[in-house]
Amino acid sequence: MMGVNIPDMIQIIKEHGLIPVPVDYNIDTMTPNNWDDVKALTSDKTKAMMFAYLYGVSYDISPVVPFLKERGIDILEDVAESFTGPKNNGHPDATMTMFSFGAIKVQTCVYGGISIVRDDEKLYNEMRSIQDKYPLFTP
Repeated sequence: MMGVNIPDMIQIIKEHGLIPVPVDYNIDTMTPNNWDDVKALTSDKTKAMMFAYLYGVSYDISPVVPFLKERGIDILEDVAESFTGPKNNGHPDATMTMFSFGAIKVQTCVYGGISIVRDDEKLYNEMRSIQDKYPLFTP
């Protein structure tokens, strides 16, 4: 995952039995230092790579997508603070693109989020099953 993130994201990953491996960011551009770093930090144990777009900055992950796809590594996008509108659907090859709209976000609705799941029916069905158990809020 990207080396800049909130502690809760790291905790969530650890609670699922995974080990987060940070990728260094260029602090001036808020993008990965280079794609070779991303590639070098993957191993046969790598399950997923999460790219976070922070402080309104987004970047093109296309240069590393073929490398990750060839190895069966899921590509996750955390569009935490860079949602720019309904035409911003994330990279078309990402397994999942997540948008959150908490109170600290630029585009907020105080609470909630949206995830776009691509080409992974099992993941989609598992997420849908969990969501269907949530109580509905009716004012």
